[in-house]
Order: sequence, then structure tokens, then C-alpha cells
Amino acid sequence: MKKTKKIGIVFLIALLLYVIMTILFVSVFPRIYLANKYDTKMSDYKVYDYCPGNFHYDIDYWAVVWHDSYLVYKAKDDGRIFNVKFMNFRYYDAYQMKEVSEWLTDELKNTVDENIDMVNIRDTAVYGIYDEEKDKYKNVVWTKDNVGEIIKAGRTGEIFIKTDDINRYINESRNENKYTDSLYGYDMNSKFRDYMAKLDAVFVEKYHDDNIHIVLHQNELPGCKSYYGFYGIDLNEFDKYAGEFVNINLEDNYDY
Repeated sequence: MKKTKKIGIVFLIALLLYVIMTILFVSVFPRIYLANKYDTKMSDYKVYDYCPGNFHYDIDYWAVVWHDSYLVYKAKDDGRIFNVKFMNFRYYDAYQMKEVSEWLTDELKNTVDENIDMVNIRDTAVYGIYDEEKDKYKNVVWTKDNVGEIIKAGRTGEIFIKTDDINRYINESRNENKYTDSLYGYDMNSKFRDYMAKLDAVFVEKYHDDNIHIVLHQNELPGCKSYYGFYGIDLNEFDKYAGEFVNINLEDNYDY
């Protein structure tokens, strides 16, 4: 009987400690981190969603696998919802996705092509300056002066470029036999390949990286979407997009 009672007490203590630690790591420490980073108050943020790490079936792997915990916060002043991540014993956040997207767009307009009109961004790009060799982030407050580090690390999302006449880049045979608004590398002509080669050279010269996804489009883009871990143009909605576009990675080979 005494042994059962001791086990019950140990279990209750362990449960209490778990609850206290969860509150600290989910609701207290992240708000201290955010308040210090952005020179705001802890009360400016609240937990929006949280799920502890767990094992469950994943159809992508056709097996039961471990899924890391996720923590989502909401800023009270602007209603922005964003991921907060605890890695390597430090917190990181995706609060600045909107600003980073806008600053990247402005920078690339000035340094690469004035027709760039949108840059998609994901949470992992704004957690900090990424060191690929160490697979770690250096936590920073992003500004228009340091967002170039995201490009150098090859962590931008899709970069959208507006053209007034996409037909000049399309093979004549494709123009005669249009069957979809989606275009592929083999649909494009030498003018397009020359254009992409120039972009590639500029990215390598200025940012030492060409792991860049370009979306060349003619019509106006649909509105931006903002999710926990994403800000920009949702490519899943391009089936509703009225206008031709081509999605290309500059690292690809264009010898079609």
C-alpha cells in the first residue's frame, strides 16, 4: 500500500513538473524572448496554437514517425500569426516574414531586375542568418540592410518577375498548340534561356548563389497569403491564375 502511495506521489510530482515546464517553455520564455528581441512587452504576444511532439502515422512516409512540436504565436497589435521555434537551446521566430518579403523584393529590384515584383518567404528563412556548414542559425532582427544574407544562403522562396509579353519567350510550336497556362523549360525559346542565364550570372556575382526559383508571369499576381510559416503568392492557387507563367530553377540545365 505504501509503495503504491509513493508511486502515486512520484507520478503527481512528475506531472506537476511537466505542466510547469510546459507553461514556462510555451507561454513564458517565448514571450520574454519576443519582448527582448523586438523591444516590446510580454503582454503584446499570446499563444495562438501549440502541439507537443508526438508519434503518429504520416502518409508521406507510410509509417508512424516522430513529429516535432510546433508553437504558434499571435501579436496583439497587428494580429500577425507566426511560428516560434526552439532549436539548439534557443528560440527563433517568423514574425518578420512580411517585412522580409518586401525588403527582398526592393533589394532585388535594385540589384538584379527592376521587373521583380514579389519574393515568397518561408519561416525557416527568417529564423536567422543560416550557416549551412553548422546547420545553425544566428538570431537577428532583420532590416533592409541585412536581408541579402537570406539570398546568399539560398533560402528565398519563389521570385516573381513581371513581363509585358511572355509570348516572345515561348517556342512558336508551343504558341500554336497551347493546352495549358503552365509553361515549362522545353516550351521556352533561346531568348528565354539567354534571359535566365543573365539572371543566373547576376545572382552568382552579387550573392554567390543561384539556387533561385524564378516565376516569370504576364498578368497581375493574385493577392498575397499569410500563414504561420509562409508569406507570399500561394503556388497552389495558380490553377486559378488567369495568365501564362513559367516556374524555373536557375540551377537547372536549359539545353532543350
